[in-house]
Amino acid sequence: MKDSSAAETGIFRKRVQQVVSNLLAVVGGVVSVVTLVVMLTSAGSRNWVKDHPYWVFGGFVAAIVAILVLLNFMQDINAKYSELRLLQRSDDLRPTDQNKRAIGAFLARIPPGGVFVTWLKKGFSPSSIPLEKLDALNEVTEYLSSDPARFDDPLAATGYLELIAAAGAFSEKLQRWTSLEAGNAQRIIPIEWEQGAKYDRAVAEIQDAKDGLIDAYDAFLRTCHERGIEPA
Repeated sequence: MKDSSAAETGIFRKRVQQVVSNLLAVVGGVVSVVTLVVMLTSAGSRNWVKDHPYWVFGGFVAAIVAILVLLNFMQDINAKYSELRLLQRSDDLRPTDQNKRAIGAFLARIPPGGVFVTWLKKGFSPSSIPLEKLDALNEVTEYLSSDPARFDDPLAATGYLELIAAAGAFSEKLQRWTSLEAGNAQRIIPIEWEQGAKYDRAVAEIQDAKDGLIDAYDAFLRTCHERGIEPA
């Protein structure tokens, strides 16, 4: 891939040089035409034109044809340059084997339709957290933090780090605002806080952290899809 990129870079430089050269040629042609017009407007030149009208007409036609040919050539160069840019962009978006392995491992562990993600999106209540869900959250957080699926793609890698941070923030809010309920396998916001500002704050912060985790998860998968990163 590096050899291909180097070759395309060389082609790009040649195309740029050709475009610059042709621009200079067009400018030179325009200057020549202007100079010719100035000369033809002088008294001596007008007499010469009267004596040689066909030569003057032929010169004008030749100049116009030359300019049209140069413009057409420049359009062709521009079209080829656009194709080259598309090729370079497709190379930038082409996922590596490492990215494919990484997203495959990630989706196998935390799939969009899995029990944990479905609970977050549809069954979550900030006032009571089943211990089995909390254990699942801890496993997810530990899995993400261990970074077993490193991404080569810079945007995917950034989204992955943001997902790790969001999972850690959500876990921290649950630990801060909930406590283990005696006799039940769940963590709850303390009952004595109910109908008070502290309870409302706990609910709001837990809910915001949960929403942040969902947003980070969805954004990460969306980035991977846009970058063409799919499981192998």
